[in-house]
Amino acid sequence: STCVRVGSTTDDAEERASGAMSLNSSDLELIFDANDQTVGMRFVGLNIPQGATIVSATLQFTVDEAANINPCILMIYGEAHDNPVAFTQSNGNITSRLRTTASIDWSPPDWLVVGEAGPSQMTPDLTSILQEIVDRPGFTTGSAVVLILDGVGQRVAESFDGSSESGPELCVSYEAPMGARADNPDLPVNLQREKSADEPQVVQSVGPLSVHPNPARDRLTVTFSSEKDAAALSEIRNVGGQKVFGEQWQVQKGANSILLEGLDLPSGIYFLRVWTEDSLQTTKFTINR
Repeated sequence: STCVRVGSTTDDAEERASGAMSLNSSDLELIFDANDQTVGMRFVGLNIPQGATIVSATLQFTVDEAANINPCILMIYGEAHDNPVAFTQSNGNITSRLRTTASIDWSPPDWLVVGEAGPSQMTPDLTSILQEIVDRPGFTTGSAVVLILDGVGQRVAESFDGSSESGPELCVSYEAPMGARADNPDLPVNLQREKSADEPQVVQSVGPLSVHPNPARDRLTVTFSSEKDAAALSEIRNVGGQKVFGEQWQVQKGANSILLEGLDLPSGIYFLRVWTEDSLQTTKFTINR
């Protein structure tokens, strides 16, 4: 296993809705700060070999302020890059980065105690994101890893500039590939934890998405069912991982039909994601002009 904290001012950053960058804030607003923003964190020195099998990966935050805005629904991505560079003041320096196909949604409970760094401040397992990154042919043991968060709501975490000892920390357990282990026998070996028979299974309250027409032009109808009333967040991303549309919905119990108009997207393939506190559904559609 390996754990690394954000290690410099340029390794965590906030990007405002305008694209303006903040690299030296004393905290990280996840996500609302006057407007919804995007947060990036870079981790250097993980020393994971290319092609390793990721067993588990979590991101640990520390509470900076007991300020909570709900619903808080966060989406976590990695940067799809062999060795991401540090953040800069260039406009749009986080959202312009190519994202991983893999993503994880997280609805953290309220953060009530300043300085707390416990289970409530720890993300769900990020294995799928880290696996996609370390499987890149150009990834090496010296590569950095960048994680990107967006969404809605607010939790406030310590940044590097607020407290270098309490900034975001990424912990990864992995099994090194046989060739790497032969070259370096000191690399750790981890066994995959098996889920016990009585461990609860995650049940998603929102059912699979259906979109029509498909291909579409300027408008798209999304239909799905839900087992309860809930706040939901929707977004559309292109094949490069860039967000091109997003809005909040109020999902009703039972059948839902939502019309998206004025999409004004160029021809191509897109991915629609809809998530609530306990659900994430994704579907693919095509724009044909």
